[in-house]
Amino acid sequence: MTVVFNVLLFVITQLFVGVAVAMTSPGQRRCTSSADCGTHECCKTLSLPRGKRASSPSYGVCHSLGTTNADCLMSPGLAGPGTLHYMCPCASGYHCVGSGVNTVPLGEQGHCTASSAVTLNAACARGSDCAADECCVSNVRPIGRKRSVSLGGGRCTKMGVTGSGCYVKMQSGKPAAQVFGCPCKSGLTCHGRHVFDIPLGEMGTCGL
Repeated sequence: MTVVFNVLLFVITQLFVGVAVAMTSPGQRRCTSSADCGTHECCKTLSLPRGKRASSPSYGVCHSLGTTNADCLMSPGLAGPGTLHYMCPCASGYHCVGSGVNTVPLGEQGHCTASSAVTLNAACARGSDCAADECCVSNVRPIGRKRSVSLGGGRCTKMGVTGSGCYVKMQSGKPAAQVFGCPCKSGLTCHGRHVFDIPLGEMGTCGL
């Protein structure tokens, strides 16, 4: 019986290996850490976390560091023991500018922007402390289902443009108060993606 079980375990393991290899596109190099990749690459996992459960992948593929408009994470975005990335960081000369939209457990997402075009987010307490195309995003966010938190300081963040992340419940345009995520700029609508951030509601993408 033990021999049969071991054979079945071996077959199942090989099937998973086969599926993993099939998911790797031609030309992509497998890696276990960024040390296996080129100077301008990181080791990016193919396995993204679901909900609050972060995965612990054992390998990934070499992927280019982020340049203009590439997706990035404001936090390091390390997976498992810290050798793989869920999203590659921005390349040298680029800075990850937050979108004000958070996903669990990855944190705030953003887009890589050339450092020469980045103005470091200024501190704020309300919308009027920021530029006309910015809103004041709180430095703290509600935890679990409790939306009511004591707002502290915030940072000025660009309002959503086409393709930016957003929260469906928020009206477009510059909010006067401090918020948990910038809405789309006037003239754009937040189109839902049927993905929810508790307790902030459905997340979406800014567009016409």
